[in-house]
Amino acid sequence: MFGAEFQVLSFIATGAGAGHIRDVLERENQWGPKPLAERCEKDAAVIAMKLLHVAVQIDNKEENAISNVQIYPILASVTENCYKFWSEDQLTRLDSMSREE
Repeated sequence: MFGAEFQVLSFIATGAGAGHIRDVLERENQWGPKPLAERCEKDAAVIAMKLLHVAVQIDNKEENAISNVQIYPILASVTENCYKFWSEDQLTRLDSMSREE
């Protein structure tokens, strides 16, 4: 029997759907265009918003959940020095961008 314990320091996801979100983030971190830590804040936030919509879809088991459900996310950017929560206006713009791509 083989096993290992891993610690991921580049991202975190909690709550409903977090397991699926962590799987996608790990894939993006390893095989995406560049590691998550090297991406700009906006690009990382768009990925996070898309994954929140995916979590809603998984939780609701509805094919159209992404377009039919309004989510009320709490999103924070974390650096070595501080963290900041995204404002409601920023989240609204981010939500629009996440649906365009």
